[in-house]
Amino acid sequence: MLFKFQFLAVGILIFLSSLSNCNGQSPDPLKKLTGVVKNAVTDVKESTSSVFHNVKDVCEKVGDCIRQSGTKVVNKTVSITKESLQNGATAVNKTITTTKETLKKFPLKSIEEIIKNAQCVIPKNADNILRASLLQQCISPSLGFGNESRCFDELGCFPMEYPWTSNLRPFPQPMKPEEVEVKIYSFTRKQNNMYTPVQLWPNILLEESDFDPERPFTVFIVHGFNSDGENQWMASLKDAYLKQRDANVFLVDWGKGSKQFNYLQVASNTRIVGAELIRFGKYLIEHYQLDPLKIHVMGHSLGAHISSYFGKGIPGISRITAFDPAQPGFEGCPKQVRLDKSDAHFVDVIHTSCRPTIPFLGFGLITPVGHVDIYMNGGFIQPGCTLPPINEVKLTSIADLAAIPADVLGTWVACSHGRSFLYFIESLEDNCTFWAQKIKLFSAITNAATVGQLQPLLMNIDKCQFNECVPLGLNTDLYPGRGAFIAGTAFFEPYCKSNLETDRIMRKGFKNLK
Repeated sequence: MLFKFQFLAVGILIFLSSLSNCNGQSPDPLKKLTGVVKNAVTDVKESTSSVFHNVKDVCEKVGDCIRQSGTKVVNKTVSITKESLQNGATAVNKTITTTKETLKKFPLKSIEEIIKNAQCVIPKNADNILRASLLQQCISPSLGFGNESRCFDELGCFPMEYPWTSNLRPFPQPMKPEEVEVKIYSFTRKQNNMYTPVQLWPNILLEESDFDPERPFTVFIVHGFNSDGENQWMASLKDAYLKQRDANVFLVDWGKGSKQFNYLQVASNTRIVGAELIRFGKYLIEHYQLDPLKIHVMGHSLGAHISSYFGKGIPGISRITAFDPAQPGFEGCPKQVRLDKSDAHFVDVIHTSCRPTIPFLGFGLITPVGHVDIYMNGGFIQPGCTLPPINEVKLTSIADLAAIPADVLGTWVACSHGRSFLYFIESLEDNCTFWAQKIKLFSAITNAATVGQLQPLLMNIDKCQFNECVPLGLNTDLYPGRGAFIAGTAFFEPYCKSNLETDRIMRKGFKNLK
């Protein structure tokens, strides 16, 4: 039985590693695998060809099994009826089909003329839907003149050439700052009620805020796709953080820009949000002498990449905590456009939905990008969550996301994708600790073969060694472990499973480290 799991697991890993890079070129599969997985691939090198051709069918069968078992579990995060999923899938497929058929009837010469006149930057080998998406933005007066670089006062310019636009990043121009409408709210232990946003334009003013640069921590919390600053998890995280630490906490609300049109437009808007935060951060440093080493940025989904832009624009910040960083348009791309461990002194990443977006509608980054990457329950899918309707919505490229409304896509991916910040919040609110163990060969194989569903059962945290384990939460950076880790959870809330023996071993090791 284990041999069958190994054979299937390696097939899945080869499939993931063969994903194209940001420019549409296929890299050497072995280069994208972690060290332990490389060894597994090498051992079965002669059989990889046949596995690769059959792995897609196998993965779909695994997905069917998980979906069937998932109906038996109460989904506490999202409630979606089977009928609504099927109806939504039918509508999306109808939209995609209509778009393709319309383009077939449209003279290619006419498209080329419009592209030329609008000064569009569109890859020559782009597929029809990708071209249609970019063309739509090119000829839209509200979004400027074509896909050339756009510049905004005090925010800088936003180029549209590679790597910002490519075959795997068919992003239109970012919208104007006033259309994205970034708002920042300030909180402290003394001032923990929401008041009017910090004034950002034309001048930044913090007069009504209790902000104090002498506090040991200044925290930014950034939401992601199809969300806003009123989402309950942001308030819960803010409250839990302030309970543990005396800090300045800024909630970043870009809800207007995160719900526009479709995912491709929203992902492009992250660049505006990042620039707004850089401008605000520089103001705090120049006018209040805020030390960048006190800054901790936390972002979910696209908010994780916004956190990355903030770190790139203000070098030397202390920490970035990324909750399941968004995958589409970022996986395999240069670190210039995505989250990377070079963005802060310490970057920790919590992975909860790292299935390939095409065709499995996973939404989180697959590859490790931080100093510590924790794959919760293996990272593919979380207990109690079901797979999106991958059999009904047959995505063939990231450009197909242009046909899916932001709210529909957000609902499909919310369960596993949103579990990332729930685990972190629980780690702050409860006395229980999520211990993550360094990924080993057996864990990697069983996790890939079962899409993460067996991981809660196979996790043997009792044998955790001090240098091979880290806690999920505020103190992750204080432990010496670095690399890719795996952690198990309970199937229901509370998700943390207490282990007093592991607590004793790890606390003792931490005390000796000091």
